[in-house]
Amino acid sequence: MREYNKSSHNKTHNIKFLAPDIMRFLFLKYFFLSLFLLQVHLQSP
Repeated sequence: MREYNKSSHNKTHNIKFLAPDIMRFLFLKYFFLSLFLLQVHLQSP
């Protein structure tokens, strides 16, 4: 039981640690996607 609690605690710690990287990745992905869609919209007549 103690090992299970330890492993679950490590998982939550890793998720908290990786959250900023995930948010940055999503932000960059949607930022470039919006730029791409804006270019397509401006190029279309």
